[in-house]
Amino acid sequence: MPAPSTTSVEPEPPAAIPAGKSLSSKAVPVPGTATDDPPPSRPPAGSRLPEPNRSREPSRFLPDDIDSEDDPESPIFPRDDTVGFISFSPSFRDREEPEDEPPRTDPDAPPSDVDNDGRISFMKDLKHLPSMLWHDNLSLYTWRNAIILGAATGGTLAIRNNLDPRVRSYTAEHPERWGKASVVLRHFGEYTTHMPVLVGTYALSLFSDNDKLHEFSLAAISAYSLSAMYTVAIKGVTDTSRPTTEFQDGRYGFPSYHASSTFSFAAVIDEYYGWEVGVPAYVTAGIVSWTRIDQREHDLSDVFFGAVLGVVIGKSVSAAHLQAHPDFRVGPYVDPETKATGVSIEAKF
Repeated sequence: MPAPSTTSVEPEPPAAIPAGKSLSSKAVPVPGTATDDPPPSRPPAGSRLPEPNRSREPSRFLPDDIDSEDDPESPIFPRDDTVGFISFSPSFRDREEPEDEPPRTDPDAPPSDVDNDGRISFMKDLKHLPSMLWHDNLSLYTWRNAIILGAATGGTLAIRNNLDPRVRSYTAEHPERWGKASVVLRHFGEYTTHMPVLVGTYALSLFSDNDKLHEFSLAAISAYSLSAMYTVAIKGVTDTSRPTTEFQDGRYGFPSYHASSTFSFAAVIDEYYGWEVGVPAYVTAGIVSWTRIDQREHDLSDVFFGAVLGVVIGKSVSAAHLQAHPDFRVGPYVDPETKATGVSIEAKF
């Protein structure tokens, strides 16, 4: 079989370049591609690059000394636009949000006790009551409270071993030295007196739409509830004897419920309204607690530990509420209509 013949094609010699002309590249069309748009040609050697577009708005995010395109040495805006560029996103004030977009809320913020119309809401208080009690209970577990209650436990043991027998003997020889006053004053420590006072204070805060009174009433309700819970729990665990068997068959003496409840209430009053009201509240709680000893229903150690427990609970709960609802607040401010931004300062008087 004969071999196929091949034909060689001699390339045409390049055209002569006229004198005074420079060699320039020429696009060669490729079969099957569009040739309507010629490729960009390189500028002749030694020619000046075109001036960049200077109509760009100066940046509001940079100082004046580096935010100028007139400076030929500026590293931010090079004179050759082909090298690169830096873009800035629009500021918060220029961003437009949809009108129907709901307001942004912080998921970690404490539950609000104010309804959407700006008034205090009973239904929201009822809804957040379990959460409030839980968070207030967690506020009790601090090293500071552990040290205080630990020291109180040591003092209670010392009083029980040294002073309680002598106090029992004295009250047995001189029972009810305050007479009818002890019977009247003990009612200030009863739940039948505390509950109407707490409910009435809370109802007054709703009726008057008083934020501070409302926050105080919630703190008092929480502190009273926690002090009652812990007092009853400790009573069930310790089950100590009382000086007399006329009340609860002489059982569940430690600690004193009257002392813990009244001192927790006094501590909340002191935290919210200062020592001018707090000192009389503490004195009242002390007198109510002494009636329990005078009527021989509690030992001195029962009253002592109950008072310390009430103060610790009242102080801790008040601090948790005052941090969540401070009288003086500073925070960011954004006007949803004008998109203006600033700092918001809110104070309660």
